[in-house]
Amino acid sequence: MRFKIDTKGNYLLITPLFPALTLECVQKLSQLITDLSQNGSNAYIVDFTELTQAEDLALPKLEEIHNNCYALNHSVVYTNVDKALIQAMKKTEIDLIINIAPTMQEAVDIINMEHVARDWFGDEPEE
Repeated sequence: MRFKIDTKGNYLLITPLFPALTLECVQKLSQLITDLSQNGSNAYIVDFTELTQAEDLALPKLEEIHNNCYALNHSVVYTNVDKALIQAMKKTEIDLIINIAPTMQEAVDIINMEHVARDWFGDEPEE
């Protein structure tokens, strides 16, 4: 299982380079994001262009990745998600919890809006 990682302006673009989203693949993605977070990264777009199928057991792990990122005030958005994967996510309503953007531009917009929101509302003034 390989991932392509590209550094973009204020986020990292992670592209899984395999056709099926298995539990093992999602666990590796989770570990990758954890490692990248420890190196100072805080925003991720995961491009699912290559993925056309998923194991049912893998999908809840996407929610876990989402929750872990947001617990740290980080951002994660999934984009270019295949229609079959969206349908699988809808069965467990994971699509209502995680950030899914239909296009790369919309994923970038979500990342940028979250950065702005954190800048405006995230820091309490020092006394």
